[in-house]
Amino acid sequence: MINVFRRTLYRARAAIYKFGFKLIPRRKPLLLLGVDSAKRLCASIAHLGYRRVLIVSDKPLIALGSIDPLRIELAGLGIEVFVYDGVQPDPTDIVVFGGANI
Repeated sequence: MINVFRRTLYRARAAIYKFGFKLIPRRKPLLLLGVDSAKRLCASIAHLGYRRVLIVSDKPLIALGSIDPLRIELAGLGIEVFVYDGVQPDPTDIVVFGGANI
């Protein structure tokens, strides 16, 4: 009897949450696709007024130069860029704290 009551209560609460979340206004996420989407991302970052950006990557992508076009574009827009390249697969809290200290 208690389990039936508890299950009914949980379902009622879930229904209220589902209805309530529909009433909360949400912004549509910015989606950038296609050619020059990275440049458009940089322009969007500048348009939103950000002045400092942290790029989180791993050492192989940095070595390949994949991040350089973003750094150059952001610097050209007057945005200070910091790069954290200590990411590893399945990172631990030590890796996260290392990035937070930049």
